[in-house]
Amino acid sequence: MRKKQIMYFMTIILLVLSGCEAKLSDKVETFDSDSSVYQFQLPSTWEKRAEADYQAEFGSRAVFAAVDKQSNSQMFVQASPKETLDMTDFGDATRENLQKIYGYSNLEDIYMTDYEVNGNQVYKYTLNGYYKDESVWVHSYYVLTENEVLEFVFYSADDNRYEDRVKIIDQSVDTVERKEEKAGSATSDSAAETTQESSEIPETAVENEQLSFNVTGYRKITIEDQAYLAVRFSVLNNGDEALKPKIWYDKVNVKQGDSVLKQADFPDNDEAGNLKVLAEDNNKSLEKGESSAGLAFYSLLSDKEDTVYVEFLESEFEQREPIGFDLSTFD
Repeated sequence: MRKKQIMYFMTIILLVLSGCEAKLSDKVETFDSDSSVYQFQLPSTWEKRAEADYQAEFGSRAVFAAVDKQSNSQMFVQASPKETLDMTDFGDATRENLQKIYGYSNLEDIYMTDYEVNGNQVYKYTLNGYYKDESVWVHSYYVLTENEVLEFVFYSADDNRYEDRVKIIDQSVDTVERKEEKAGSATSDSAAETTQESSEIPETAVENEQLSFNVTGYRKITIEDQAYLAVRFSVLNNGDEALKPKIWYDKVNVKQGDSVLKQADFPDNDEAGNLKVLAEDNNKSLEKGESSAGLAFYSLLSDKEDTVYVEFLESEFEQREPIGFDLSTFD
């Protein structure tokens, strides 16, 4: 009788444990790039985020994002045409770029592997970083399709389940496949041989005869009770004279309430150091037709509201509505 009771309880325990195992959702998620529609399955505990929400946080290039309902984990997807990228030694070059971004001293400390899934080459990198001031494991997957590179970035919480979580994350990325080609895309067989580019610029962008700015994302970090704001942007040189991305500070005001924020020095901190690496491009010289990313860094005011606004100088640009950032999402 005792043996039967033991077997019964062991069966119950096994059923409970199997019910806790991570699995993929039965729902198929889709996202659009410029030329194709892709599909994949998220882990079952993750849910899709609203486009306006995740593009404000991760930038206008983000085409999908999701959050884990059971941990402080996030993910987002970006898509880039291959023709806009340097594909030479892509795997090693990407690893070296991540080393600069995250401030790793030794390249070998960034785990790298490559494999093939659904006919696509995949490069995966794992390293430690920060998300909203919290330590996370960063799992970056680059899926090389026929015409595009899809970048899946997972910020996995640095907790006692991160090793199990990455297994289901791996399975999720392995389900990625192209669902269909978008009608009228540049790669479509039915597309015209020549296409007219749209003259409209994004809601986060302005332009004049000298340059174009496009705001691509923002981030708030707090170090020793001082809060900082990092604004990511891209700049295109439209004029004949060379310029540098740091011209942003001369053409743009960032306001918190009625106060114009001041440019800040980067504090001696690992998280700020990662942003400082991105800001190195601010000093890159751009000739006519050349573009680059940039990063502006400001000190936030502690006694002001949680919304800041990017205002482009009226004397320089056709005035658009200010771009608002909700900083409370980082609290």
